[in-house]
This record gives sequence, C-alpha cells and structure tokens, in this order.
Amino acid sequence: IDPKDLLEECQIVLQNRPARLQRDFVDLRTSFVRNHQPIRVMQWNILAQALGEGKDNFIQCPMEALRWEERKCLILEEILAYQPDILCLQEVDHYFDTFQPLLSRLGYQCAFLPKPCSPCLDVECNNGPDGCALFFLKDRFTLINNTNIR
Repeated sequence: IDPKDLLEECQIVLQNRPARLQRDFVDLRTSFVRNHQPIRVMQWNILAQALGEGKDNFIQCPMEALRWEERKCLILEEILAYQPDILCLQEVDHYFDTFQPLLSRLGYQCAFLPKPCSPCLDVECNNGPDGCALFFLKDRFTLINNTNIR
C-alpha cells in the first residue's frame, strides 16, 4: 500500500474538517550523534472506540468527532504525517480490523496485548478488548525477544 494513497483517502474523508495542527519538533541531538539516523517514536492513547461510544459519555465532545470512520482517518493521518519508526498506541480496540492490516502493509511489524478485563467488553456491539499495540519498521529494527507484562 502506498502511504500517499492512504493519506489521500483519509483526507477525502476529512475534507470538511479543519486542517491538522502542525507540531514543531525540537532536535535534541548533539553534534556527536548528528551523523546517526534519528529514531522517531510516537506514543498515543487513541481512546478505545467502544469507550467513546459507551457509558463514559463524552458529552463535551461533538458526536462527529467520535465517529470511528473520521477518528480512524485522523489517527492514520497523524501516523502517516510523522512516519514514526516506533509507534506505541494505547486503548486500541480496532487492532485486528484496522491498525494491524494497514500498518503491516506499510512495513511495520505489529504486536498487540489486550487488557484482560477490558471495559470495552461491557459495551454493547464492541469490537473486542482494548489493549496496547506496538509497531516498528521492519527495515530498521529486528525483534530479538518479547515478553508480555501485565
């Protein structure tokens, strides 16, 4: 999958929304490490979709901001814009139907650890438990070992 094509698809869905806020990054590398390729890490609690629709009542938030099709595109737009080498997401309840298939096609190795007592499971028509997802670019990193810690 071409990241530019996916970004264009997201932008079509989001065409009636305000432009994405630009973040200013501060380069903290010293002259000693300036010759090495930096590692870009993105961490984000994306709010499990079931929790945004369920009993948590995000009453101050416009309903359109909670719709999955738009939220999915907003999240993907951020990921595609910043192209992290390592991506850590929390409260992921659309891992198997969204993030794993899309991000693996973009070159990421993916891992997911669901919460054992996820509150998403108490929400009607849920998409399964939420949990933590880790993605890293396969062309930059190799998984040597992993351990699930709860």
